[in-house]
Amino acid sequence: MAVYYAPISSTGVGAWQATTSYPIGMNDAGCSIYNGYIYCVGSGSASPNTEVYYASVSSTGVGTWQATTSYPDSMNGAGCSIYNGYIYCVGDGADLSSSSMLTQVYYAQVSSTGVGTWISTTSYPFYMFDAGCSIYNGYIYCVGGGDSSSSVEYASVSSTGVGGWNSTTSYPVSIVDTGCSIYNGYIYCVGSDTSPYNQVYYAPVSVTGVGTWQATTSYPVNMNDAGCSIYNGYIYCVGTYIYNSAQALVYSKLVYYAPVSSTGVGTWQATTSYPIAMYDAYCEIPGSGGGYLGGGGPSAGPWTTSTTSTTTTSTTTTRQQQHYHQ
Repeated sequence: MAVYYAPISSTGVGAWQATTSYPIGMNDAGCSIYNGYIYCVGSGSASPNTEVYYASVSSTGVGTWQATTSYPDSMNGAGCSIYNGYIYCVGDGADLSSSSMLTQVYYAQVSSTGVGTWISTTSYPFYMFDAGCSIYNGYIYCVGGGDSSSSVEYASVSSTGVGGWNSTTSYPVSIVDTGCSIYNGYIYCVGSDTSPYNQVYYAPVSVTGVGTWQATTSYPVNMNDAGCSIYNGYIYCVGTYIYNSAQALVYSKLVYYAPVSSTGVGTWQATTSYPIAMYDAYCEIPGSGGGYLGGGGPSAGPWTTSTTSTTTTSTTTTRQQQHYHQ
């Protein structure tokens, strides 16, 4: 599967370059970057769906992908995030006939040698797949998911696992496959599978949960399965499902970015298009505030700066997906 990367800055995304392809067909995997390595859990393209791979990332692209400890169950559509050297994966999607599998939560230690032993931890309160989960200051926040839900849950995370899940302020609309990212104490969610499809909301996050959701600048086009990450005060979104006038899905190379702050999202601007049509995008920026189905926050651990050439330029890594929903 194709993997591309590009520099980012306050003026947008630079030229995309191809880098080391993913070893297997891939869609709906949970990928996160930590300390100079990217870790991808599950696949969804073919059995057994338990594959886990990792590779180094730098300003010259992605290094050699290596297999590491398999996930305990078949997996696709999980919300995976890394915090302080541990990866946490919420829910599933590989077997929609098994509600128990859809509530599973596992975590494991990550390092330059791969992923350690996976350990079961506190189950999610209801079945979950295609969640928008991000970690910030020791708490994981999961928005929507399942059969299109407005539920928002959060829990503490540590080296001993995930604590008790708590319900918090519901999302204004039912959503699934939405790109949610956290930055400087605020969560931003882009797009929806609910008309009008281009809605964007944000809210403060804290140890007591998520505050009031507020509408902010709509995305320029209809959006679903957003690949969004935040870095240095800007959110970058790559590819989309676009619902056309006939409500049919088409895929695009569109890339947009905008400033984010405590007052919401600013004006969206078009930037360098992705080299190929992209959907179910997984976009990760080292040191960023999250991404589709995962990410983290500015406090998510000792992020490497090896991919940065200035304080306003980093590298975003994405890969093309094969669409797959059961």
